Amino acid sequence: MKISKEYLIEELNNYVKNNDIPRSLDFKNKNGLRSVDSYKKYLGVHFFSDIFVECGIYLDKSVRHDMDKAGRKLSTLSKGECFKIIFAMAKNMQRPLKYDDFRHPSIGDVGIRSIRKYWGTLNNMKKDLGLKIIQENMSDKKISIDDAKNVVLHVCNIVKNEGRDIVLVSDISLHSNYSGDYLRSVFKKNGENIRDFIESNGYKLKAPGNGLRYKFHDGEIASSIYEFYFSKLLRESSYVFNATYFRNVRYRKFIDKCDRLIDCDYVVLLKNGENKFIEIAGMLKDREKKYYSGTKFEKNSKQLYAMKLRLKERLLSESNLNYTIFFPYVYKNNYIKEMKKIISQLND
Repeated sequence: MKISKEYLIEELNNYVKNNDIPRSLDFKNKNGLRSVDSYKKYLGVHFFSDIFVECGIYLDKSVRHDMDKAGRKLSTLSKGECFKIIFAMAKNMQRPLKYDDFRHPSIGDVGIRSIRKYWGTLNNMKKDLGLKIIQENMSDKKISIDDAKNVVLHVCNIVKNEGRDIVLVSDISLHSNYSGDYLRSVFKKNGENIRDFIESNGYKLKAPGNGLRYKFHDGEIASSIYEFYFSKLLRESSYVFNATYFRNVRYRKFIDKCDRLIDCDYVVLLKNGENKFIEIAGMLKDREKKYYSGTKFEKNSKQLYAMKLRLKERLLSESNLNYTIFFPYVYKNNYIKEMKKIISQLND
């Protein structure tokens, strides 16, 4: 059969109608689809997401961006490419870069391996690029037990001001220049226990993997640190729970064809009367690229979560609704800044 643009458009639309938005790996003859290269050639497009646009299949702008990012082959960045990416990181973060900023890189990000390959150490890289060095070497990062206690008390005070008495390990790295594991090791070397110290000051330390559960004064419940901060920022921006933003709203309330008992994390009422649907994918952590490439997750719980999230995204997209799927872990300790940006753009 001769391939034509019209044939490919019909082929892809039939596939989406009977299945779902296909991954790049689904574009094989055995799945009833031609190759990605064939689609790009006959449709005259360059990016993966443009295939769907050319075929009349709606994709949110943010989804298109993330799909193209995840669809690229993971390749080794050149030193010159690392230069540009690192300079952009330093400009966006507006603070000295830290070791943790290069952990768990996504596709197109600079990771520790790239730094070791081209510079050997983080500080060698900073010297080469003329960036500020916080410590000349790792030994300079060592602090006394008294300093460690002051850091912990500083974090506890921030938590208290937020109306919480539960400290997460992630709070430490979020509000200081040290990780929870590092401070724990300082306490241990001095014959003390960081948990005992936190509890002696009237707080509780939540173990990693056990998310925050916080109840606001009006009854709203945040089931994670990401939901806590997003709701807190909404409130600080004059949004009111159950008046101008709503939590855990059933999809079938606004999508007639949805027959599943699935909820949307946030539905925000905009000034123009429309709704903005927001899902916070905190459970997938740094696995955004796996989600958009369709790669199976190792843990069954994450795989089930990803499958449900894909269903939600398909329903939102097919219904032409205004939505955002936010992967907070991608932004590491800058996710609060990104949340503020999302909220500030709600009524743009």
